[in-house]
Order: sequence, then structure tokens, then C-alpha cells
Amino acid sequence: MRLVMLALICALIAPIAQAQPIILLSNDDGYESDDLRALARALNEDFIVFITAPQTNQSGMSSAISGLGREAEWSQFEFDGADLAYWIDATPAISVHWGIDMVQRSFGRPPDLVISGINGGANDGQSHWYSGTVGAARAARAYGLPALAVSLERGDDRDVEGAARWLNGFAASLIESEMDAFLNINFPTGEIGEDTPSILTYPAELRLEIFDRAAMPLTVETGMRSGTAQLWYRTSGQDDGTDSDVAVLARGQISVTPLTPEAFDLDQAERLWESQILD
Repeated sequence: MRLVMLALICALIAPIAQAQPIILLSNDDGYESDDLRALARALNEDFIVFITAPQTNQSGMSSAISGLGREAEWSQFEFDGADLAYWIDATPAISVHWGIDMVQRSFGRPPDLVISGINGGANDGQSHWYSGTVGAARAARAYGLPALAVSLERGDDRDVEGAARWLNGFAASLIESEMDAFLNINFPTGEIGEDTPSILTYPAELRLEIFDRAAMPLTVETGMRSGTAQLWYRTSGQDDGTDSDVAVLARGQISVTPLTPEAFDLDQAERLWESQILD
């Protein structure tokens, strides 16, 4: 029955979608996120907004596609600013994979742009490797679609509406340019407006190290064979760059970091070839 209703809804709005670009929204904070709602409202004036978001918070899931082969519950829900909105019991990356397929089935074409966010808290430094927000955008880029991972620093003066309005204008320009972009965008706290500087950045050499706060030295005397780990994290590394994402955010500017879904390292391959380590 739900699929029949979906087909009827899509038949009604499909002619409109031919004239307007389609933006697929997802996140890793879950479908009830207020930041996701603010972004949908800002985009809905100029775009068809289609949401497929995880049912629950999936922070730190990166591009995980765990759960393949199992049944995943999904449901349509009412969402201010969205033409169609669904949650699915899946990771952020799977939510985007599923969403791209749903948009294709509904409108006969893929989305013009995929945006993951707005995330609660920055995804700067090397956090792009394990961020569910960035992982969802990376999943879209693997389809050849332009994708944005968007985050906003935590703080009492977060301007979510300002960031959403900025993204509305940026999305329009990006779609018009037809650029194959994969960008990690981080907003600072404080007021965000048209005059807020946006700076092209690179990821700072800062990473999270995971450790056990309850760990004791392992010796023969302790005889430890099992226990309960209290997992926590700390920042490691040093950022000396004036144009890194961390430095730009600290100056109250918008950080725009180009990423790539490719994992092949040509420079490393050339060094390995020249070393003659391999026969």
C-alpha cells in the first residue's frame, strides 16, 4: 500500500520536478534533527527537496553499508520544507544509496545534488574519514553526483538558519555550474550571512585517537583476561596552516574543503615503483 501511495504522489509532482532541480537530503544525526529541518525549509523555495535520513543517530559511521541482506524498516513522515521525506533503519551511506534509487524511481532521473547535513558539530581535520555526514556525501559522489557534507560548530550562538540560507544560494550556483563537486563545508558559530567569508581550505593534520580510560597496564601479575573498556577520544597532531579548515573556522569564516572519493595514491605508487621493493 505504501508503494502505491508513493507512486500516486510522485505522479502528481513529477511534472513540477522537470522544471526544478532535485536535491536529496540526508544526515547522520537522524531524521528528527532540527538542523535538517532548517535546511529543508531554506531549500524548498527553489528546489524539489527529497529526504531519506537514518531513523536514529548514526554519527561516526563513515561510509558503512552494514546490514545488507536484511530487512530495513522505512516510513514516510511529515517534514516542513520537504516535498517527500522518509526515514530508514540504516546507516547514512545506505540512506543515500536508497534515496538515490528512490529519486530515480520517483522522477525518472537522479538528484541534481546530494547534501548531507547540517551536522551538529564541525567535521574538520581528519574527521572526514570517519564522519557519517561525510560518508553519506561520499556515497553520493561514488554515483558521480555532486555532493556536499555540511556541518556547523557547536555553541550557544549557532546560526542554523543563516547557514541554511547560505547553502541555498551556494547550491543554486553549484547546480548551474554543473561541477562534479565533493565538498566538506564547515560553518563557524556566530551570525552567518552573505558577507561571511568562505575560504577554500585543506584538512588540518588533526585526528582523533581512541583510547580506554579504564585501561590498566597489562602485566603477568594483573592476569587480565576480560573487562569493560571505557572508550574515549583525544585530539592528536598539530595545525600550523593558515588556510586549514581548523584555522579558518577559528577565524569565524566558512571552510570549504574539496575531497575525493578515490583511495588510490599515485605518489605512493610511484615511490613504491622506484624503490624496487616489489619484484
